Amino acid sequence: GLQLASRRSSRHMEPRQTIRRITRLDDPILGPWLDLYQESFPLPEQLKVSEFVRALQGGFEGEFEGASMLALEREDGGLAGLAWHQLALGGRALWLFYLAVSPELRGQGTGARIYRELVELALKEHPEIELLVFEVERPDLLQGEEARLAERRIAFYRRLGAKLVSNVVYTQDVGWQPPQQMYLMVHPLAAISEDRLTAMLREMFGRLCEPFERVVLE
Repeated sequence: GLQLASRRSSRHMEPRQTIRRITRLDDPILGPWLDLYQESFPLPEQLKVSEFVRALQGGFEGEFEGASMLALEREDGGLAGLAWHQLALGGRALWLFYLAVSPELRGQGTGARIYRELVELALKEHPEIELLVFEVERPDLLQGEEARLAERRIAFYRRLGAKLVSNVVYTQDVGWQPPQQMYLMVHPLAAISEDRLTAMLREMFGRLCEPFERVVLE
């Protein structure tokens, strides 16, 4: 579930922004974060908002251990973008569930900045991370402008270093909406052999994928 518009050049200087974690229910940016989340992703890709509330209430323990709620905050205190990810495979992989940019900042490089900063922050805190993995919509299952946007999103992440896993039939299931087929994308953050990558994806997504021999990256 990664929502970004296509990048366009901008003549405007971006105000200075900082990425930070939301860890408390009384954080003033939590409301704008949840609003941007609900407005940015198709309903079938959305976890219930109560999931995020439970994570904050429980101090990111239990099922939410290793999860991070990230906000890219503007100098004026407004929200420039959001991300939600969780460590997997005992800290060897980082599963990026959501990344979104505030509508007025799309096409100005903000999404790329969030992506790079969250990778940098995660590696600083967990040097053992080998792989970033996330889901994207499948252009072949969409039509018209939605299909074109999905293609542009995949191209955007390729430019940042990610690869499309083209041969794995993956089904996303958020638990309260009908499951839907998505593509997986991976961004190796360390040297990983094809066999190891295949094993890691099997371990992470085995129950959500049709059986596959080995991953094919494009």
